[in-house]
Amino acid sequence: MPANPSLLVALDLRGRLALVVGGGQVGRRKIARLLDARASVRLVSPDDPDLGAWLDGLDGPRPQWRAGRFEPADLDGCALAFACADDPEVNRALAEEAAARGLWCNVSDGSAPGDLTLLSRLDLGALAIGIASGGLAPGVSRLLREHLESSLGAPWIELTEAAEALRAALKEREPEGRRRAELLRGWLGAPTLRALAEGDRAAWARIAADHLGPDADPIAAHLGPDADPISAHLGTDADPIAAHLGSDADPIAPRLDGAARGAADRLSADDAPAPVEEAERRPVVVLSGFGPFPGVSRNPSPVVAQAARGLLEERRPGVEVRVVELPTLFDGAWARLKAELDAIEADKSLILKGIFSLGVAGGSTAVRIERVAVNHRRGERPDASGRCAPMGGGPILPQGPDGLMARLPVDAIVGALAGRGQAVIASESAGLYVCNEVFYRLMVWCNAARFGGRAGFIHIPQVPEDMGEREAGEAVAGAVALALALGWPG
Repeated sequence: MPANPSLLVALDLRGRLALVVGGGQVGRRKIARLLDARASVRLVSPDDPDLGAWLDGLDGPRPQWRAGRFEPADLDGCALAFACADDPEVNRALAEEAAARGLWCNVSDGSAPGDLTLLSRLDLGALAIGIASGGLAPGVSRLLREHLESSLGAPWIELTEAAEALRAALKEREPEGRRRAELLRGWLGAPTLRALAEGDRAAWARIAADHLGPDADPIAAHLGPDADPISAHLGTDADPIAAHLGSDADPIAPRLDGAARGAADRLSADDAPAPVEEAERRPVVVLSGFGPFPGVSRNPSPVVAQAARGLLEERRPGVEVRVVELPTLFDGAWARLKAELDAIEADKSLILKGIFSLGVAGGSTAVRIERVAVNHRRGERPDASGRCAPMGGGPILPQGPDGLMARLPVDAIVGALAGRGQAVIASESAGLYVCNEVFYRLMVWCNAARFGGRAGFIHIPQVPEDMGEREAGEAVAGAVALALALGWPG
């Protein structure tokens, strides 16, 4: 028997009438959630000019508002009720009348027994995750929701859309329901989510073919065994940047054959043709580097980022590549990068496609594509202000997940560039310094913002001591180009 025996349900309230008594902050939150659920709302609350202005500013249908105290007739025609008044007596009267009528009632202050609790909710496209504590610990429910919000993101939205497309295709090909369920469970149990998070279409096709078979899989049937976007577009002698960007190519949606493009489009978040206003938005890619810090008086990462920017933009002038120099500060680096990202997101003429942070790894002789950011900071090395992380270590975000993977097809990028003789390797640790701090906070931001583009961290050697500036710039630009080319269209 669970400690909280409540039955968790999802109510379809479209067109149903809900009564809210009390127009304070609690009542307003309930109203907003009811309107999101497309319910009709009847509000009973004393006359208040501020409340009227708030109601006028709502999107969608305005709630019916009767200024005054609750009366039993207010429940006529209602499907459920919310007692949010400042007066406990009013809340008790509403709860008693609702119970007498057999209506569910939520009592916000606990002044009377209620039989309806709103869950702390996290939305991921068609997925809705609800968390309940039976009203005993709403703060814990909220904390868990924030933890999940930083842990989950756009890949889960893409996974849901992909599962919907595959389920529809299997219904046409496989008449037996149990067999369809087995195929989908096998596919969902495979590393499908990671392939979606990395945007690696070739890996996606291989997984789908392994678990669903070419005849039952709408992706594998169209992509085919040779539709590997790396080998198909890199070629034997091609420059990895020119091969993916080229003078006429779109670096965000590289040239796939018609069938492959059609299959990928069906499972992308951009299933339908983009609206004109979105199609006209200028794509932006952000590269960041760090300023100096103790022991490194000249940080080469901004210089290499500028070199990569030049290589990327000369092949495709229509894509804007921005370079941001971050202070090497535990508290200031992410704030600077976030300000840039927020400004781009707020500009409706721009659409953010990729975020790639660069840092220097002393002693390394290869460009390192980082795979995972960890929620931990520790060490003796001070930042540019002289501040050190806790000697015993501690979390970057106490409520955050322990680790988050890069939104990059790390192995595919490394395999392609290393195959060209470039000094590029995969790395399983970005350290515990400011580099990892920015990397981790970036991945949390991607999840919270439902960012569907590419994002990650790249460490470069010391330049020019351990690698030439041009060589490092070419490796970074090649990694960025491949990451974008392997991502879903749009």
